[in-house]
Order: sequence, then structure tokens, then C-alpha cells
Amino acid sequence: MEGSAGARPPTRGWAFTDTPEARRSLVEKTRLVSVVLCLHVSAFQLIAAAPSLQGYEASGGVFFLAIAGLYLALGLALVMEWRGSMIFGLSLVAFSILIWILILASGQGGIGALSRIGWFLILSIAEAVVIASGVIVLRQIRRPPWTPAST
Repeated sequence: MEGSAGARPPTRGWAFTDTPEARRSLVEKTRLVSVVLCLHVSAFQLIAAAPSLQGYEASGGVFFLAIAGLYLALGLALVMEWRGSMIFGLSLVAFSILIWILILASGQGGIGALSRIGWFLILSIAEAVVIASGVIVLRQIRRPPWTPAST
């Protein structure tokens, strides 16, 4: 089958994206899901910031507000198809997950002791991982399809 004239070239795992229309549709759907998840993470960060801003620990609330703003900016960058949105998205996800894990580790004794803020941070981590996956999928889909080497 390998040497036959009708053999199809490998598609690097994206067999359903052979046509430009299928690629465009997949890009649009992935971008939409990533933008909605950016909005969710922003909402979770705003909810996590509210108790901190009301109390004596306003610096934590300001940090959560800054992260919410950055995720809104990422959603806008994805909608506007900014070229740097892939790097910005992966950097933001890596940075924010690291900080959220440090906040959870420093402030919580165990999973049973999680406060409301802790649960929103865990949800934010889960959604940030999915956003990173979506950004990676967008990057892979935009690569040109495999072309056979000329002899």
C-alpha cells in the first residue's frame, strides 16, 4: 500500500482536517471554546478577589484582579487572531498555574480545608490547562499540511 499510486500521505494525526473548510471550522470552534474558558477563568478570579479586597489583605485581591484582566486580554487576543496570542497564552497559563499552586500550597492544610477561594483556584487551574491545550491545537492546525518530498 505504501508504494501504490492511491496511497495517502500521513496527516500527523489530523485526518479530519484534510480540507481547508474543515481546518477553518476546527480553528473557529477551538478558538470559541478557548475564549469562553478565558471568560470563565476571569470570572473565577474576580470571585476569588472579592473577599480579599474586602479584608485586610488587599494585595492578594489586586493580584487576582490582574490575572483576571490578563485572561480577558488573552480572550481578546484570540478573538482578534493576534499572532502573539499563542506565546502569550502559554506563558500566561504557565505563570498563573504556578502562582495558583503556590497560593494553594501556602494557604491550605489539606483538600478538606479548602475555602471558597481555594475551590475557584482549582477550577481556574483546570480551565487554564484546557486553554493551553486549545492554544496548542490552534498552533498545530495552522501548520501547513504534510506534503510529499519531491524526488
